[in-house]
Amino acid sequence: MHLLFTINENYVSVLETCIRSILRFPCEGGYDLYILHDQLPEAVQQKLIQNTAENARFHFISVPDTAFSDFPQNTRYPKTMYYRLLAAEFLPETLDRVLYLDPDIIVIRPLEELYHMSFDGNLFCGATHVRKFLTRLNGARLQMPEDAPYLNSGVLLINLEELRKRPCRQDILA
Repeated sequence: MHLLFTINENYVSVLETCIRSILRFPCEGGYDLYILHDQLPEAVQQKLIQNTAENARFHFISVPDTAFSDFPQNTRYPKTMYYRLLAAEFLPETLDRVLYLDPDIIVIRPLEELYHMSFDGNLFCGATHVRKFLTRLNGARLQMPEDAPYLNSGVLLINLEELRKRPCRQDILA
């Protein structure tokens, strides 16, 4: 199973906890963990591997500083937030799908059913809150139209194969 995380050095400890929660649920073939990062020191990478590497293969991919220099950024929306949306630009061409998880997530069930969902032609499959109250609360908080569905962008199944056919960098920037 191919999993994607996007971090900077501030999120290493929460990522360790997330990975441990995932590894409680073995999956056939193990896990390939792709870490898109912003200048994560080698020593930190090695510590992450040593603290969590059971049945997991780590792939650290450094994203160049210039890759998102034209995208708006602030403390709430750092450049690492965009990495998941344009992951197809950085991940190996051999991958056709990847499951992105925010590093502060705790996984409480196996991920295989979610990972193998059909895209039905979509570029992304997102998760939503199942309770209407939370959906309405998030809609109000984000000033969304009442009938708009709320998707948690912290859990995204990404159709890399289709994204490579339909580049969307300019659409995301706009």
